[in-house]
This record gives sequence, structure tokens and C-alpha cells, in this order.
Amino acid sequence: MLHRLGRFALITLLFLLLSSLTLSAQAAVWYVDAAQGVSGNGTSWHEAFKTIQEAVPWAVGSDEIWVKKGIYPLASTINLNMKMISIYGGFAGGETELSQRDIRNNTTTIDGQNLHRCFYVYYGAPRIDGFTITRGKSGSYLNPNDYMGGAIYFDRCGDLIPVVINCVFKDNLAENVGGAIANYYSSPYILNSSFSGN
Repeated sequence: MLHRLGRFALITLLFLLLSSLTLSAQAAVWYVDAAQGVSGNGTSWHEAFKTIQEAVPWAVGSDEIWVKKGIYPLASTINLNMKMISIYGGFAGGETELSQRDIRNNTTTIDGQNLHRCFYVYYGAPRIDGFTITRGKSGSYLNPNDYMGGAIYFDRCGDLIPVVINCVFKDNLAENVGGAIANYYSSPYILNSSFSGN
């Protein structure tokens, strides 16, 4: 009887410990607002980063990046190498729940400025959701891989499945393959998105 009670107590203790670890490991939200005067630490709308690139290194596991409406001109490609994070556009700023965002009235534009590919994903499965992605450009004599995917290049994601949803792709350019999106050993889901002028 005591042996059974001891085993039950141990199982209960392990369950409580695992539950507390799960709660403490919940996904974090990182905030981005191009209108910020000075870039913050990304932990709230008030302390938002100014650029998506600043938020990406901090986002780990299944973390989310919430991006406020506006135009985000890229000084470099957004690299999502081996990332499983979700990046959401369409926020007015101030939202506390993902369900509160309004992507129709809060256009969030990622602009490659005809200088940079917008996203590069190597062996990852991020979610890119709620953006207008425009003027991304691939093409470099230094790296043949740069000739593919003006807006997004999914590179060797393998069995991982990236998701692109609620996005508008317009006026993106690739020197070789995939003005908007190129896939190399990758099979992303592209849902509820539109393409024009790529």
C-alpha cells in the first residue's frame, strides 16, 4: 500500500513539475513598430523594436512577432534560418490578442526597395501572415542561390512545412526563378494570398 502511495505521489509530483515547465515555456510575443522614435526591447507595443530584423534573433521556439501597420523598407534580408516562429502583420498597435488584429485596415508592407530579397528561409517552418510583400529582388553574381525568389526563398526546408497566409505579393523580381517565391527542396503551404506583377 505504501509502495503504491509513494508511486502515486511521485507521478503526481512529476506531472505538476512538467505542467509548470510547460506554462513557463509558453511562446513569447515580440513587438515591432516602424513609427517608434527609438528602438526598444520588443517586449510591448510601447517598447517595440523598429525593424523586424531586430526581433527575429530574440524569437525562438514557437514565439510570435507582431508587426504594426506601416511600411518596413529593408536594409537587409529577413533571415529565418531554422526558425519555427510566426510573424504577423496587420496590427494597429495596442492589441493584446491575436484575434484583435485587422489585416484589411492595417496594411503592413515589407519593401525590399528593389535591393534585397525580403525573406530567406533555410531549413525552417515559419509562418508569415498578413503582409504586403513588394519590391523584393534576388540577384547576385557572388552567390548563384541569390538568383531565386525575389520575395521569399525557401531553401532545403525538407519535411518542415512553412506557411504563408493572408499575404499580397506584388512587383517582386528574381533574376532566374520565382519572382515572388522560389522553393528548393521545400514544400510550403501558400494560403489566401494574391500575386501580381512578379
